Amino acid sequence: MDCLVSLIYKYGDERTKARAMLCDIYHHAILDEFSTSRDLLLMSHLQDSIQHMDISTQILFNRAMAQLGLCAFRVGLITEGQDAFLNYIQVEG
Repeated sequence: MDCLVSLIYKYGDERTKARAMLCDIYHHAILDEFSTSRDLLLMSHLQDSIQHMDISTQILFNRAMAQLGLCAFRVGLITEGQDAFLNYIQVEG
């Protein structure tokens, strides 16, 4: 996964890079790597610009955010899980 994402970061357009980042965040969240997933999200600043992206990318963002919250709950980080869902609601609201 890391190799594929690296290729997209190097050669992809902005939309493709954003989608690759979201897939990477989702991938790490599925593997219960909360810190890695959260750090990728915070470094990407995607939550600041997601409203201006196409619908399919917004859906992917929603899925990644939901999975990040579930990941936090799975690893026992209840407060962080609640924060992830509250941030999801704020972005959507």
